[in-house]
Amino acid sequence: MIKHITEKRVNSCLDTIGSICASPALDQFLIGFTSLSAAKKGDGYRGIKFEHLVLLADQMTCDAAVLLETRLQKEILYGQSKQLKKICRKYHEEKKNHGGIFAGTGGRPHKGPCSVYMVWWDR
Repeated sequence: MIKHITEKRVNSCLDTIGSICASPALDQFLIGFTSLSAAKKGDGYRGIKFEHLVLLADQMTCDAAVLLETRLQKEILYGQSKQLKKICRKYHEEKKNHGGIFAGTGGRPHKGPCSVYMVWWDR
């Protein structure tokens, strides 16, 4: 069982998220984890008007993916740096208003590799 996600991995993901969020076209985004393929997960989100999905980390154990997802959400929502505060402004309003941290398996065990993703829609 993975108990630690490296700072290097977290920072790499945050750099990617920050680069994407720097686009004036991006309106709001979410971070999540899935055991589905990117194509299937993207199809599900397109059905509710999210236009883009990118994998931040792939081929992880479920435990590692949940840890990374949680860490990213916490950094984005509670980080004190100027960069993280800029990113947080674009995090999904509904999720921010309800505490924001929604990581976890939903009580369902996942087999096979999992991914951590970012999904967003444009203005």
